[in-house]
Amino acid sequence: MGAIPVEHRRRPHPDGEAGAARRSCPGVYARRDTGRVAGERFFDAESAGMTGPARICLERHEVDGKETFQIVRRFGFRDKGFDEPFIVPADPEMFRSDLTSVPVLFTWLVPRTGNHLPAALLHDGLVYPPGEPASYTGPEVSREQADGIFRNAMADLGTGWLRRWLV
Repeated sequence: MGAIPVEHRRRPHPDGEAGAARRSCPGVYARRDTGRVAGERFFDAESAGMTGPARICLERHEVDGKETFQIVRRFGFRDKGFDEPFIVPADPEMFRSDLTSVPVLFTWLVPRTGNHLPAALLHDGLVYPPGEPASYTGPEVSREQADGIFRNAMADLGTGWLRRWLV
C-alpha cells in the first residue's frame, strides 16, 4: 500500500504546530488538504472543544489498481434530527473511502469531488457492511437515516436540490 508523492504548499495548521504534529495534511506523500468546509454544521473533531471549522484531509492509496482515500483528520457533523454529532472516521487508520460513488457515465453531472465531498465522506462513514464495527462515532442510524443525513449535509454545504437527489 504505497502512497504516491505529490507536491503541495505547506499551510499553517489551525491548531498550531502541536496540532500539526498529530494529524496534519502536509507531508511528503499523497496528502491533500481540501481546505475548510463551508457548512455551518460541520466541525473539526480534533480541535479543542470540537468547535473549529472542519478540515478535510485525505491521503490517496492505490491497491491492485483500485484508488481509495484515507481521511487523515477526523471531522464531525451536527444533524438537526439527532442530539449527538456524528464523527468520521471512528478509526482513521482503518477507514477508506472511494469519495463520491458515481458511475463513470454520470461524472459529468455529479463529479467525484466538489462542494458535496464532505457530505459524501460522512455518508461513507455512516454506511458500513453488516457484521463490521461502525466506522463513525455517534448515534446508531439505519441506511435510510444515513441517506437523509447525507442530503441534509449536502444542503448545509450549498449543494443544489437536484444534485442532492441524484447522488
